[in-house]
Amino acid sequence: MKKMIQKNILTALFALLAMASIGQGIRHYNFSTLPYLNAAYTGRNEDVEGVLLYQQQHVKIDGAPRQILGFVDGRVGASPINLGGGVHYQSIGVQKQIEGIFNVGYTVKLKKQRRLSFGLQGVIGYRQEKGSELSTTLPGDDIYKQNTSSWGGNAGIGIAYQSKNFHLGFSVPQLLNNDFLYQTGKNKVRLGSFNFNITSAYNLSIGRGFEFIPSVMLRSDKIQRFNADINLLFKYKEYVWFGPYYRANAAFGMMLGLGITKYLRLSYAGEVQQTAARNSYFGSHEVVLGFRIPKKGSGISRSPRYF
Repeated sequence: MKKMIQKNILTALFALLAMASIGQGIRHYNFSTLPYLNAAYTGRNEDVEGVLLYQQQHVKIDGAPRQILGFVDGRVGASPINLGGGVHYQSIGVQKQIEGIFNVGYTVKLKKQRRLSFGLQGVIGYRQEKGSELSTTLPGDDIYKQNTSSWGGNAGIGIAYQSKNFHLGFSVPQLLNNDFLYQTGKNKVRLGSFNFNITSAYNLSIGRGFEFIPSVMLRSDKIQRFNADINLLFKYKEYVWFGPYYRANAAFGMMLGLGITKYLRLSYAGEVQQTAARNSYFGSHEVVLGFRIPKKGSGISRSPRYF
């Protein structure tokens, strides 16, 4: 009975957000996933980059959000065109969604190894909900006790400025709103208020192989008009990185990473909630496996901004 109540509460809290979330679903702790947030970061390094991510939120709650992301991106030869693509899966309570992602970027080279990039992201997703597993108490809520499915799509745009030790990006990850209408059993796509992401980081060498990389991600969304993630990361050569992060008015966390080889890296991020519900679950956890496929004859390129 307790698990059923938790599942119903969780579904009620996340249902509206999840139905409109095609194109934006992950709260990232790792810069390997920047092209998912902003298509302008597609092909940001010389080599082909890939990432596999698993995230579980609110561990103690039955039916809490779980997400998996696989994404690969790179440059098209010596041209200014960059391409990327991937698959994103998430489950929230009785709701599941899978979406395919495709990025196209264009880069303008500036002086002193600086770049200005533009990106376009397209997403198509399939959503399924087993409403028959829910129990309701309020009049009129029986409309949600139906098994439904629908297709939806979205698009996002972005711009990013990048230099050797600094980057700044702005993106609108959702140009469309996807609303599922239980009365008709169909998905309604419409224009609406745009949410945005701003990402920035700076790499500072502090000697003896150590680097300090502060970064920030500012967001607006349907729940809050403004929130922020602040990361303070320390990195030792290409071997290990670690540091705390803070999600404003939400959580404190820590990220740890290890360079297994020059082509493969593994990182973990976990957080403890600072909200009133912090005693109800064991926080959120994220594991990221990143890899590089070097271009023929180029070796492995080093970028201090992304790992």
